[in-house]
Amino acid sequence: MRKIVELALFTEQVEAMTDFYRKAIGIEPDYADAHVAVFHIGEMTLLIHEKGEPQPGMPPNQDHFALRTAALDETTQALKARGIEFALEPRSYDWGRSAYLRDPDGRMLELHEEE
Repeated sequence: MRKIVELALFTEQVEAMTDFYRKAIGIEPDYADAHVAVFHIGEMTLLIHEKGEPQPGMPPNQDHFALRTAALDETTQALKARGIEFALEPRSYDWGRSAYLRDPDGRMLELHEEE
């Protein structure tokens, strides 16, 4: 688990944020609409997503970054053994299998299993 694979930014200003990052990083998004924009920057994805009410059982709509892991369940168990608590246990979503935890300041970290 050493590679940041995603930075997700949630905003009420998707178009303004998309335009800002288009200019700041100098590339066009791979996908953009009024609700989301996706930039692929090397092996990392910058996801700009519209803020909204979280859906039951889904991760909160909060800024977070994701680390890729080859074995999510084993990684989760190893972290729990070190005293790390999870906000959301491993499960499958539309984008793949992930688990979520928070750092001491409350920032979200997603652990995402390699596909």
